[in-house]
Amino acid sequence: MKLYTLGTSHGRTEVGRACSAHLLEVNGAYYLFDCGGDVECKITNLEIPFDDIRAVFITHMHEDHVGTLSSVVKRFCHYNKTDSRLAVHMPEQEGIDVFKKWFEAMHMRLSDKVEYKLVEEGDIYSDENITVSAIPTLHMQNGEFPSYAYAVSTEDKKFLYTGDLNGSFSDYPQTAFEQDFDAILCELVHFNVEKNLDTIIKSRTKRIIFTHTRPAKILEIQANADKFPFDMDIAEDGKVYEI
Repeated sequence: MKLYTLGTSHGRTEVGRACSAHLLEVNGAYYLFDCGGDVECKITNLEIPFDDIRAVFITHMHEDHVGTLSSVVKRFCHYNKTDSRLAVHMPEQEGIDVFKKWFEAMHMRLSDKVEYKLVEEGDIYSDENITVSAIPTLHMQNGEFPSYAYAVSTEDKKFLYTGDLNGSFSDYPQTAFEQDFDAILCELVHFNVEKNLDTIIKSRTKRIIFTHTRPAKILEIQANADKFPFDMDIAEDGKVYEI
């Protein structure tokens, strides 16, 4: 399993740091988690074939997590000459419906190569490489609108992406304390580091990688680096992690 942190900024682009997008590679297949930054450009620069991307998983319907999904879908609809298919998992039916209309409004034809699926709690995707489970969070107006974390498992690896969390940090996924993970990719910008550090360090993981960051938060977490009982890192755009 290999993780590419394509976009690691918070709600806006910063110099050298785009909005949220992360690519997971397993056995030569790719799975995209969030689509906020210039994903098409970054994947192209990595020379990764778009027809090797199996699925997209959107955590919530904020622009900095879904804003460039259309460019990824476009590559599948208009430039993919293979028989491969793309499953796009989105947390709100209205988001699916409006996205399809927006796609057509840009004079791009919808294709049966792309299937849109509404995310619900529990196992939502499985192939010969991975199983993905959706875990509800409270990021969107304290749960008024749906948002999700995603747990990914293979035959011998476990990976957790928290997505954006509530400011109270009460929705940090319980599974992080119940299962042994090889890596947790955790957002950093929305919660208080000092108040919630004890919760984070209880995670059962070999490594935690912080993303969705801003400079002040990076300094806060780095100041507490010696308190982590496992490896800790701050994600940067273009970084690649072996998991």
